[in-house]
Parts: sequence; C-alpha cells; structure tokens
Amino acid sequence: MRLNCKTGILSSVGSSFFSCNSSIVYCTINGPIDSQKHNKECIIEVKWSEGTIINHKRIDRYYSYILTEILSIYIIKEYLPYKTLYIDFHCIGSDNLLFCAVNAALLAILDASV
Repeated sequence: MRLNCKTGILSSVGSSFFSCNSSIVYCTINGPIDSQKHNKECIIEVKWSEGTIINHKRIDRYYSYILTEILSIYIIKEYLPYKTLYIDFHCIGSDNLLFCAVNAALLAILDASV
C-alpha cells in the first residue's frame, strides 16, 4: 500500500491531497461563513464529486451523507454557532475512496485550524 499526502495545496482556507495506490482525493474547506439558517451550532455542507462515474448523482449524495456524519464527530460545532463550513471533495479512482476522503478531510481541517 502506497500512501501520499500534502496540505495547503489550494487557495482555500484549508486544503489537502491524499492518495492510496490508484485512488486520489482532493479536499478543500471554505468557511466558516455566516449561515442563513439560525442554528446554534455549525452546519457542515459536504459536496462530493467523482470523476470516474458517469451517472453519479445517487453516489454523490450517499458519500456526502456518510462524510457529513463522520466529520460531525471531529468538528466541535458548538464553537462555531450560526456558521456554515463547506467541505468539497474531488476524487479519482475506485477503491479506498472513503478511506482517502476521511484522511484528506482531517488533514484539511487541521490546515484550516477549525
């Protein structure tokens, strides 16, 4: 298994790159931005885009949901009330994508100091 990672690679608040064998994931974090919704804790918006699947709307929503649930554990949302955090994933490959995405997100969160 060959792993590679980098942080601060794009011009956003936090960004990272994580690869495992043939799977590559780029993660960017934008925010925290003032939220239109009046929640007392931070809202996490995850967008997943995968470059290898043609009809991917359902898969995108599935991965977005799973990653939102996972990342909600690691972000202390009470420290960012009335804010929204946007996390975007751009993926290439087919195996180990969720593993790569979680690691890329955690690296980007550290890079963003959230």
